[in-house]
Amino acid sequence: MTFEYINFYVDYLNLTTFHSYEFNVTSFNETQMVLSAEDGTTISYQRQTLSISNNDNIFDKATVSQNPVQNHLSLKLPQKTEQVKLKIFSTEGKEVIGTTYKKEEILDVSFLASGIYYISLTDAEGIITNLKMIKR
Repeated sequence: MTFEYINFYVDYLNLTTFHSYEFNVTSFNETQMVLSAEDGTTISYQRQTLSISNNDNIFDKATVSQNPVQNHLSLKLPQKTEQVKLKIFSTEGKEVIGTTYKKEEILDVSFLASGIYYISLTDAEGIITNLKMIKR
């Protein structure tokens, strides 16, 4: 990340009302900017990537059982995975479902509008995989 990119954020936010700021690069593709006012008020901005690419690991074997989905979502999880944290996002990036999903569970998605959704699964070790779901 270049300083020009950082300065764009700083200039855009008009820092005249803030006493100090810090910009941290915590790891590859993870950044955080914290702005502090004189009264101690802070604002934190973070950048995260929402994607459908998968890491190369055993958890990649997770799939949507029937895609397109009608009213019920069922996932096939890897053999050793009993439950995961499940989040479903709309194409606008809005989280529409957040729950713990257990192996063999059937999740009601009948209230979702037809369209494309992105599923993010996190296992007990913190490994994340992402799937795409089409809702009819």
